[in-house]
Amino acid sequence: MRWGWLVWDALAILAFTLIGIYFHQTPLSITRIGHTLIPFCIGWFGLALPLGLYRVQGARWWAFPIVLVLGVAIGVALRSWVFEGRGVALTTIALPFLYFSLLFIGLFTGLPRLIVALVRHFSHVRQVRQG
Repeated sequence: MRWGWLVWDALAILAFTLIGIYFHQTPLSITRIGHTLIPFCIGWFGLALPLGLYRVQGARWWAFPIVLVLGVAIGVALRSWVFEGRGVALTTIALPFLYFSLLFIGLFTGLPRLIVALVRHFSHVRQVRQG
């Protein structure tokens, strides 16, 4: 298992949670953090682990986009339905929150993966050219 990416993703979701609490000027408390962090972690890791996102041999190319889109959507739904008590219906999910969640969690988790992939690619190209 690639523990580094797993820890990075957990920290990215925590950062997303804390930034949201700060910008919405919500009082900081363990309960408030848990109301966002827990459902997003359930959604993210509930898909990431069975889909093999953290496999040592490397995840399939489609694992990250599926975990991002479905995991975040599950997190938003769980947060709305369970922790915010809005009832179990698609109409109770705030679409702007879903879009911002996808955008920011996608940036926090996807951009580092892209940077690492580009560095590895260019390092490999340089090694091949040098013989």
